[in-house]
Amino acid sequence: MWKQINNYPDYEINYNDATVRNIKTNKILKPYLENDGYHRITLCKDKKRKNFRIHRLMGLTFLPNSNNKPCVDHKNRNRSDNRLVNLKWATLSENQQNRSKNKNNTTGYTNIRWQENKQGWEFHKRYQCKQYSKFSKDLEVCLKAREEFYKSKNLIMVNNNNK
Repeated sequence: MWKQINNYPDYEINYNDATVRNIKTNKILKPYLENDGYHRITLCKDKKRKNFRIHRLMGLTFLPNSNNKPCVDHKNRNRSDNRLVNLKWATLSENQQNRSKNKNNTTGYTNIRWQENKQGWEFHKRYQCKQYSKFSKDLEVCLKAREEFYKSKNLIMVNNNNK
């Protein structure tokens, strides 16, 4: 099922596979993959080009946003999976909570990192424009700080690798 993209009358996007095509030429546009892992597409209007993340176009075109949330989030954390069933509207905070651990994370826990310059562990979390952190030479101290933070904010704690 194809639907015209809002504010771009020459283009439409497919509900099933997030492909974008030019209505006039009936050609499928080829998305490109950015370094951040998101697929983007370039659309033209009034002889001006603009780049869009495909998941954002899917959200704006197909997902109702009754709570006026600003972000389109990938439920499975896979930035290249732009199927509609994998997308939802989210607040900035909700979007951050759904992040996976960093590639250089060796603990298996989100928001816990090794600080090489201090030779110790740090729990670090940004929440509602504030920064929270706890540094310790002992990993268990940071894990406890992480657990207390999530309990105090009534947030769901993300455990990776079943840890």
